[in-house]
Amino acid sequence: MSGALKLLSTQTASNSASVEFTSGIDSTYDEYIFYMIDIFPSGSGINFTFQVNASGGSGFNEAITSTFFGMLHLFSPASTTRIKHFYARTNEYFSSSARTLDNFIAGYINTTTAITEVSFKFASGNMTGNIYMFGVS
Repeated sequence: MSGALKLLSTQTASNSASVEFTSGIDSTYDEYIFYMIDIFPSGSGINFTFQVNASGGSGFNEAITSTFFGMLHLFSPASTTRIKHFYARTNEYFSSSARTLDNFIAGYINTTTAITEVSFKFASGNMTGNIYMFGVS
């Protein structure tokens, strides 16, 4: 990351099924960073996920190839000639065993259509917490 961060949007989940960023992702920035702060599921042992929509798409169902590794970096979402790469780093706390895991995730969204929306949710149930979207200039 070589540029300055500009806060573009904040979403707060309060017993919400998902958090969606449906505007503000365009060619203004070549990199977008999402910070997930104090995100909690309604149950335990539930995976946290993200998905995207291509421009004009719906259903948050683009093909993503990833590997499991806080924050999510999304590169060149407005490109209409390249697939979209991302990487993330998260930390999770297990209160039942008093331990934390430092996770790294990387992959790509297998479309050359511009990505204009991002959704975050748990595999089941609702969540609470805040997600911040930044553009990198």
